[in-house]
Amino acid sequence: MAYWGELAAIWAPIVADDKVIGILELTEKRAPRRFGEADKLLVRQMADLAALALRNAHDSRAVAARNRQLAAFIDSSRAMTSALDLDEVLDVVCRQTARALGAQSSYIYQYDPEENTLVWLAHYQRDPSHTFEEPLGTVYPIEDLPQDRALVQMRRPVQVSFDDPDVDPVVRELLIDWEEMSSLMVPLIVGQDEVGALEVSESEHVRRFTEEGTTLCTALGEQAAVAIRNAQLYSQLQEQKKTIERQATTDGLTGLYNDRHFFERLRAEAVRARRYSFALSVIMLDLDDFTRVNDRHGHPAGDRVLSTVGEVLRAQVRDDVDVPARYGGEEFAVTLPHTGPLSAKLAETANGAQATTARIRRAIAEAELPLPVPVDGLPAHITASVGVATLPAHAVDADALVSKADRALYKAKQRGKDRVEVYVPG
Repeated sequence: MAYWGELAAIWAPIVADDKVIGILELTEKRAPRRFGEADKLLVRQMADLAALALRNAHDSRAVAARNRQLAAFIDSSRAMTSALDLDEVLDVVCRQTARALGAQSSYIYQYDPEENTLVWLAHYQRDPSHTFEEPLGTVYPIEDLPQDRALVQMRRPVQVSFDDPDVDPVVRELLIDWEEMSSLMVPLIVGQDEVGALEVSESEHVRRFTEEGTTLCTALGEQAAVAIRNAQLYSQLQEQKKTIERQATTDGLTGLYNDRHFFERLRAEAVRARRYSFALSVIMLDLDDFTRVNDRHGHPAGDRVLSTVGEVLRAQVRDDVDVPARYGGEEFAVTLPHTGPLSAKLAETANGAQATTARIRRAIAEAELPLPVPVDGLPAHITASVGVATLPAHAVDADALVSKADRALYKAKQRGKDRVEVYVPG
């Protein structure tokens, strides 16, 4: 192995008619590797296909066909096992299966056992100009498809051709509708679960899929089923991860970031602001007389008001730039990177910290709140007092920046509420 530069190798006997006629060897020259059970299964399947090719070596045409199939199987297996994105897996399975069998088209369907339906997930067409009347995602009831019903019930390959005198009349009509002359379907099974179906078809001529071709399609289907299930599990795990991360960083009532995430982002932005010499502003916002809402309408109504304010904040800040957060109770905070005191130029574009803050205050005051008709003079709207501070003009770090913005907020409350105050030293 050292002489050939090999770091790892795996061998499997090539058996034909109960005799070993050769050995299949796969090597790894890039990095040390431990071959697992999945690799062993893959090598055994590849050896079985190699045996078919060697047994028919006397027929040069057959040999060439088997070699192409074997290469396609290896390529498709490698591609399927290396991809985790479900759409990518589906595309690889369709493309490589059609090429391996020299078929005009290939399709993948997902089986829903509860609804007893097949959902069309992906396709490959050798002729890219071919179009379909039905879109991806179309749901087909099994009871309406004799070929598919047989596939699901028997869990083995099903082949039909337009000129077969025994073909079900419904199937013949479907072949006409789908412009197909012949079709081969194999089940996609993982363990005891049927994942779906893999189909290859011919639209230009009638074709009898050979036993070898059916075996190849079945082997590809086995690999495809595992690859699809792995991609589905990976997608589920990613969604669960996103949900956990979202729950850990957001406020459940308003959907805004929570105070912990707000401070993490603010401290990171403060470091960047000092390093690259750009302005960073913070808004501290408190709803005026919010306790009157809870006292008069109850806490559920107060929660709806807080949720509405959260929607207003999200609508008024820059996506993926600013960080709006629920700071606690009826208090909110917003981080505004690359935003400093209002200058003449910024006044024209309404991008200064004061201009942004004034816009937020006005949007809150004008928001329609989910409250009953005003009673006893209670306003149907709510206002906010807002404080603003900017780094480096008013503070040198994140904690001081929040403290200064909070002081400006307190001054806004003292001066009559429903107003914006910028921190003034002294």
